[in-house]
Amino acid sequence: MTVADMKIFGEKEVSTNLALNKNITGKWTGTNNDVTVNASKPLANAVNGNKSLNDYADFGADNNASSSYIQVDLGKVSDVESINLYRYWSDSRIYKGTVIALSEAEDFSNYKVVYNSDAENKHGLGVGIEPTYAETESGKTVTLNEVTKARYVRVYMHGRNNGNTNHIVELEVIGKQDRDTEVAIDISTLIDRLTILNEVDT
Repeated sequence: MTVADMKIFGEKEVSTNLALNKNITGKWTGTNNDVTVNASKPLANAVNGNKSLNDYADFGADNNASSSYIQVDLGKVSDVESINLYRYWSDSRIYKGTVIALSEAEDFSNYKVVYNSDAENKHGLGVGIEPTYAETESGKTVTLNEVTKARYVRVYMHGRNNGNTNHIVELEVIGKQDRDTEVAIDISTLIDRLTILNEVDT
């Protein structure tokens, strides 16, 4: 049997943006109801690969300062290395306490917080120690201390210094996925080879 006859599993991809064009949803944290979304600025804008300032996802409500989050499904459990978060930056606004969390479970029954600037514990995930910051075109990069297994990524927000709505230009989740490739075996060729080996043995 040659290498071409063998199955190959677990080959690693190079690090890429795993969130690109993936499924994204949004919820109010307290009720788990769908979060209010600006119809002209859908959540999909946050993962479409476009970092133009005005191509952002707009969620939350002007009259509601409650915690809400977006959740991205990476499609399969992946090795997450870092996260890049770009939010509306034109006026150098400062978004209030933000939490980024990862989980292998869709319901986040188990999760790992990788970034937390929520000093008020508004999102209920613990008091954050990271400082808030003025937004810039460069965005915010969160490099994980260690590669973390996750399929789902959440970004929790509750408005900014001049309003209650949230605006994510782009969320990039950098990492690797197992590539499930398989080289098919020609069964007739395999049988012929086994027949020859059997004849040699006898």
